[in-house]
Amino acid sequence: MNSVAWAATAGDWAFSVAMLPAGAGGAIVSNVRLTNSIKNVLQQEPPARLRAINDDKLKAIGIPDDLRKRYLDHRSYSPRHDTIIAQNLEGLNGVAGRDAFLTLALNAEDEAEAQFYTQMIQVLRGYHENVARLSAIRVVNRFTVAQSSAGPAVIALPADRLIWTQRVDDASQQLATSYQAPGFNGKFDVWLTGTLSPGARQGLEARGFTVTERVNARVEVLD
Repeated sequence: MNSVAWAATAGDWAFSVAMLPAGAGGAIVSNVRLTNSIKNVLQQEPPARLRAINDDKLKAIGIPDDLRKRYLDHRSYSPRHDTIIAQNLEGLNGVAGRDAFLTLALNAEDEAEAQFYTQMIQVLRGYHENVARLSAIRVVNRFTVAQSSAGPAVIALPADRLIWTQRVDDASQQLATSYQAPGFNGKFDVWLTGTLSPGARQGLEARGFTVTERVNARVEVLD
């Protein structure tokens, strides 16, 4: 993903993070039932039926009619992307702001960016199941931030490498000083599908960010 696209989706960290290629990395299934359900429906249903299934799922979790239509009509998302996102949003049972995530996902300009959002929601669902329940998803300074019931704010980064630059310094400082939510304990938990440099770890930890690397070893990321 180029720097302009990243700036629209993940803030100024865009200039220091590279996207994972499709299918990168191995994974340990964190929710076999959900994963198998997605694979089965993708294999068994034609695109028109997938659209109807996904529309029903999004409607059931409270996504407004206009937003559902704009998302399902979006040229960058394939029926596969739509199915993975819809089922993972459904898996975030009780989490407020799922419409905010889907609204942000409309910014995707190509398949690579659609893949970014598809990976992101899977990582958030994995956190929800494996670490602490999430209570809400918010868009803050171009970041998708999920508040956990345990106190930390969660940032999912589907990226292969994060390094420390002035832009990362500035963006993390801005986020650390501007984010507020009920139950927030002042800590940020970054779930990164790749790795980060020692400098990035030192700088982020000094700001209250804990980074967990290679999280696709804890949750399967299909795309």
